[in-house]
This record gives sequence, structure tokens and C-alpha cells, in this order.
Amino acid sequence: MKNKFTVKCDAKSLNGMAVGFLIFFIVGSIWTILKYHKIPVYVSVAFFSIFIVPLILLLLWLNLVYISVNKNMIETRNMFGIKKRFDVNEITKVVWRTNYTKFGTAEKISVKAGKKKFSCETLMKNSDKMSEYILENVSSDLIIRKNKEFKDRKSTRLNSSH
Repeated sequence: MKNKFTVKCDAKSLNGMAVGFLIFFIVGSIWTILKYHKIPVYVSVAFFSIFIVPLILLLLWLNLVYISVNKNMIETRNMFGIKKRFDVNEITKVVWRTNYTKFGTAEKISVKAGKKKFSCETLMKNSDKMSEYILENVSSDLIIRKNKEFKDRKSTRLNSSH
């Protein structure tokens, strides 16, 4: 297996939608303020602008967060651009969560190395390589597996009514 890869969020369509919504919102807000010139319009624009800050944070998260593996060194970068590097031998705990739903299986691997933490989810690009890397390079004693099965709501309601 290759020991040099990068795990990133793979959400180009979501990123495009967020940028489009942001442009639509800014243009619409400016047009509304210029057209009506009334206090309630300013208040409503200020209220809806509360949605812009989380959207910008989402865009930052989608574009900046990554996990890079180069042989035994793992480098992570969070949404604020802060990088952390550590050796794979420094890993003290791995929690491997697997959720089984009617829509499919989702996995999340949370890794802790001292005070440094990061997570890798199934939806991230190259998450399968990260899963293999963890299994090959981390002792099985440090890996805690948690499985959760979500049942269909309709079948649960039917069974509980009898």
C-alpha cells in the first residue's frame, strides 16, 4: 500500500452551491436596501446575515481541512489553518465507529495522539486508504470498535404496537 496520500473533504457540489447562495444573498440584500430604504428591511437583512457566518465557516472547512500521510508522519490541518504533525507511533487511541442504516454504512475514525486529535469519515476522499493505513500501522489493542445499527422507524412502530 502507498504510504503517501491526503484525505480531504470531497464536496465540490456543496461548495459550489454555498458560493452561489452567498452571491445570491449579497446581491439580493443590496437590491432590497437600495429599493426600499426602510428600517424593517435593514433589520430583516441583518437577521438573515446571521446565516452568512456559518456558511463562510462551512466553506473554510471544506477547503482547508485535510489529513496528510507521508510514511510514518501524519499532518492535519483544521479549518483555521493550524497544522499539527505527529508520528504514527504517538497514537494512543483510535475509536472506530460504524453506523449501519437502511441507506448504507458510514464509518468515522477518531484518532488521538497525546493532545492532538483528528477524525476521518467515509465521505472524505481517500478515507479507505486512511482506514487501511490505521489497520496496518496501529496496534489492534489501541483500536476501539463501536457498531450501531439503526432500525427502520416503521418496523419499530409496528413491533411496539403488538
